[in-house]
Amino acid sequence: YNIPQDKPCFIYVGSGFERKGLAAAISAIANTSSILLVVGSDKNQRKYEQLATQLGCRQRIFFLGMQKKTLDFYQIADALLLPTLYDPFPNVILEALSCG
Repeated sequence: YNIPQDKPCFIYVGSGFERKGLAAAISAIANTSSILLVVGSDKNQRKYEQLATQLGCRQRIFFLGMQKKTLDFYQIADALLLPTLYDPFPNVILEALSCG
């Protein structure tokens, strides 16, 4: 995927981008030099790609689609970014914690 490793890297994992707050994640990194890995899919992905383009950070956001093996992506990332609007106990937190 040619993900730069010289900048802070955040990972967002999940489907249902609106409920999981992907727009907030994109906005949060827009004025930084950080990388955002988006692991998951959504039928409205194009909308989020356009938001990233409008905010000038599209080249730093990697939409990776659904991945059966996420460990490598968690290990690349410096931190999990999970601005979810509602999720009682997201499994992604356990996954991220288990990766260190």
